[in-house]
Amino acid sequence: MNPTGYASNDTLPSTGPISSSSTRPLPQQQQLQPYIIDLSPWMDRSPFMVNDEASIELIREIFVKIGVKYICVVKDGEFLGIVDKRKVIQLSSQH
Repeated sequence: MNPTGYASNDTLPSTGPISSSSTRPLPQQQQLQPYIIDLSPWMDRSPFMVNDEASIELIREIFVKIGVKYICVVKDGEFLGIVDKRKVIQLSSQH
């Protein structure tokens, strides 16, 4: 899977809480087909990416100097995960 962007929780529209009374099972034939949701209005089409071997010092410097909130981590072009600025700050303050 190659990432084309990311959408953070604070940029997605809120639909309010989902209650068990508002959910209902789908008809059996529709359960087999995947849902496609267009998130492109809320996605950064050029996310900042680092290799999986990037040091925490480099990641911290990117957060401070460039000002991004999230950094995608990749290995050989494959998406591995996302580093969140708040988590890095929390971990840094603990040490």
